[in-house]
Amino acid sequence: MARLATLICGLLAPCGVLWAQGEPAAPGPAEVRRWYVSENGREVGWERVELRRAAGAWTLSSRAELRLTETPFRYRQELRLRGAKLERYSLRAGAIEAAAEPQGEGVRLSASYGEGRAGEKLVARGKLPQVVLDTQVRAHFEVLAALARKQAGPFELEVLVPQTLNALRTRFEPGRSFQVQLGGRTRRVREGVLRLGQRALRSGEVRYPRRRCGIVYDERTLSLTPELRQAAERVDLWAADATALPFSAGSFALVSSLNLIDCVNDPHGHLESVRDVLSPGGRAIVATPHDWSPNATAPEAWLGGHSQRGAQEGACEPILRALLTPGGHPATVAGLELRAEDDDVPWLVRLHERSHVRYRAQLVVAERSPE
Repeated sequence: MARLATLICGLLAPCGVLWAQGEPAAPGPAEVRRWYVSENGREVGWERVELRRAAGAWTLSSRAELRLTETPFRYRQELRLRGAKLERYSLRAGAIEAAAEPQGEGVRLSASYGEGRAGEKLVARGKLPQVVLDTQVRAHFEVLAALARKQAGPFELEVLVPQTLNALRTRFEPGRSFQVQLGGRTRRVREGVLRLGQRALRSGEVRYPRRRCGIVYDERTLSLTPELRQAAERVDLWAADATALPFSAGSFALVSSLNLIDCVNDPHGHLESVRDVLSPGGRAIVATPHDWSPNATAPEAWLGGHSQRGAQEGACEPILRALLTPGGHPATVAGLELRAEDDDVPWLVRLHERSHVRYRAQLVVAERSPE
């Protein structure tokens, strides 16, 4: 819950420490008004928080305005907690809408981050552990309730607003990128890739500049076949953390991870996330040229390739194979079992008309074991 709120509130906020000051109201439906001041003393916003208790449930409603950029950032949010369980959370900030509610043992999150041209929309749905979310929400309520019960003021809060998202507005901007905090690291996501895919789904054509040499590019247009255009109606495009896929457990019968695992910060976590979203009996296709680089993955997380002194003498292929074999490795990915393999699959990458890079990828097929 706190993670989602931080993500939304961090849309336009720079890194830094803000200070909140104000005086709490009397007991009952408690109202707390705060204003935010930056480190240099400049007032940059305000917030009004109301805390109510009725029929055994706590409800917190807040409205706020932050003036951290030329365009003020306004939002409304509401949280409802009964006992130790979250009943409902909603947030609205301009074109941004988010909601969370219990689902089974977890929490279902949904968020829409605005619309671009022709109704393009970036949507995220996911599932968070109930215990983590409850702890964070309960702590949030307890702090505000304690402030509301105080009879003496003023009180002072230190609020750290990290820069989790940047350069993302209520519409996509072609060619721009934004930052998003994933797995403890900041990643840059190119919106152009999402826009290219959306254009293909909408128009049935893919247009892109193809490098001839130097800075000379030729415009290329490829048309989807009628069969592909019909299939496109069932395609959705997502930008997400490959080590924490935002889908419910058992959502898919087939997952393909093509030349990706050596580009994430947690290869083992990626395999576990793929396993989690597979339905029982579902299959995963994983291909990788094992082109490991410390710029993408810390060497200690590589699947081989970092020491010749081990039993595999630095080979990568046996490590991936062992991770998908029950008992084959201390860190075997439980519930995902190797079914087929080809360790010499060609992958050709064109740089320009006189230069190509040829990789030899290892491709494995693994099956999700029955529950």
